[in-house]
Amino acid sequence: TSMAAPHVAGVAALLKSLNRDLAPAAIDTYLRGTATPLADGCPTGTCGSGIVNAGAAVAAAVKAGVGTNSGSSPTVTPPLSTYPSTTASVSWPGTARVGQVFGVTSATAHYGATYQWYRRWYTTKHGKKYWHQAAISGATGSSYAATRTDYGKYLWVTVTNLDHSVKSSSRSGKITTGNLRVVNAPWISGTLTVGNKLTAHKPVWSDSVSSTKYQWYRNGKKISHATKSTYKLTKSDRGKRITVKVSVTAKYYKATSAKSAAVTVAR
Repeated sequence: TSMAAPHVAGVAALLKSLNRDLAPAAIDTYLRGTATPLADGCPTGTCGSGIVNAGAAVAAAVKAGVGTNSGSSPTVTPPLSTYPSTTASVSWPGTARVGQVFGVTSATAHYGATYQWYRRWYTTKHGKKYWHQAAISGATGSSYAATRTDYGKYLWVTVTNLDHSVKSSSRSGKITTGNLRVVNAPWISGTLTVGNKLTAHKPVWSDSVSSTKYQWYRNGKKISHATKSTYKLTKSDRGKRITVKVSVTAKYYKATSAKSAAVTVAR
């Protein structure tokens, strides 16, 4: 059924009180055959036969002639185990990139579906392609973010239902260079008066980066030779808006940059 064990055990005890020798298979039949079906349409193979009905179970047993050391075969029939159809669909973009998150858009309804993402690639020997594939360790959710390891490879996912039926999605295109996302923008700290030093705080990116460069700006124009993570304010900065741009490179990602909010220097 779809009930907690204590409820089921209690009704089983009632049935056993009618006949202590009642076989487990018969108890199972009375419990499942008299259960109240679930109203949400969840298939029986996924959510169970329904809500256990103590009164109906005992009544069915009594009707079948179950009494102390007596009884005949159950007169109720448990519902067949049914399962939702298994599908697996991913809306792959035209260009699949490192760092992108892909999700299963159509899969087994209700509960119980399990997922496994795979990568596929080929090697070349003597001008001939040899294809390889492998399950991605830990990639067992309904979505998956492509990593650097996936660069140049192809992805797909399988969906397995409770009845062990398996469906595979179509494959992605070859995974190419990604676009880093800014999680937290760069920012500037320091006292905003001439002679003091400002510090640029690195942004947080969606993946690790290989190199970082800085460029400071005064009212939107580059400040000559101001290419470190710190900048000492000069007389030319009085009353001006100062910003910093942080440029980065990362393996298998496009080079990109992020700009801080402006700070205004005291006159």
